[in-house]
Amino acid sequence: MQKNLEIIHQNERKVREILREPVTNERSERLSEKYTKNKDMLQENNEFIKLQLSIVRLLDKYKHSLDYSMTQSQELKTEYKEFEPEKEEKRPEKPVSNSDTKEELRNEYLAKFSREDYLELTANEMMPFDEHHPYFHDEAFVDELIERFIATENYEMCAHLQSLKED
Repeated sequence: MQKNLEIIHQNERKVREILREPVTNERSERLSEKYTKNKDMLQENNEFIKLQLSIVRLLDKYKHSLDYSMTQSQELKTEYKEFEPEKEEKRPEKPVSNSDTKEELRNEYLAKFSREDYLELTANEMMPFDEHHPYFHDEAFVDELIERFIATENYEMCAHLQSLKED
């Protein structure tokens, strides 16, 4: 992902240079080529982010099982004994009480993400930036989002975010 972002930034510098040239068909083709390449790399980065989030969710969901398996594997290597699986203890599930609302459950789930995770998800438009967003009232977060959208030339989102700041 980082390599793609570096290439995207290089392409942006080249596009700025190309835009200084007189308008010709060749210039338009080169701009279109850079735009397509950047768009493809951004899509690839989005797919990587989705994959990373899926892996994080999987690891979080099955952490107990993985820890158990790793422990058993280490015991086998060190003791050279035949594997005799122990009964796996079930993790107690959190009882869902009537006081748990959909919003509370959502907030509990979203609390597992870092500020940078929220920035990536929002900048890649995988998470809406609305009044329910945890950083909706954070001006520094909005400024960072605007920078990200400027870098990807998504000026409509920049304008939308700017209008939210002014309200």
